[in-house]
Amino acid sequence: QETLGFDRNQPPHSTTISRTLAKCDLRVFGEALIQWVQDFIPDQPLTAAVDGKTSCQGMDGEGHPLQLLTVMVHDLKIVLSEWSVRGEKTNEPTVFKNHLEELCRLFPALKLFTGDAIFTQRPLAEEIIEQGRDYLLQVKGNQPDIKEAVQLALGGAHEKPPAAETVEK
Repeated sequence: QETLGFDRNQPPHSTTISRTLAKCDLRVFGEALIQWVQDFIPDQPLTAAVDGKTSCQGMDGEGHPLQLLTVMVHDLKIVLSEWSVRGEKTNEPTVFKNHLEELCRLFPALKLFTGDAIFTQRPLAEEIIEQGRDYLLQVKGNQPDIKEAVQLALGGAHEKPPAAETVEK
């Protein structure tokens, strides 16, 4: 309350906040938000989860559900970046690859990226390594083609059983 300068017990209504923010220049607001996040992030290695989601509530200019790729640091409970997948007329791994250099420049503490099987693509993995970062990608047992490709590529190198495993009924 005091931090934001409110002089009453309740903050402004969400509609008031929305109307006020709608008048802001999106580029300037985004730059200010990134600066605030950069100041907020501790100076230690961070892990970010990369995941795509389709919003059932939000629609794009053509009336399609928003498809977003989100980069989130769970330990800090903060989303660092979010990009439209549909807007670039491409898929999640390509969107991530296209924004990876900028993301690493803005947030140098990011050292490890996690994601699901859709991100198991050589060009993306090479770009992550080129940026001096690491990745950990999950391949589930119900994705036999990807699992087989990973096993062929890696062979038995440092093979060990998973720490946990789920089995569907």
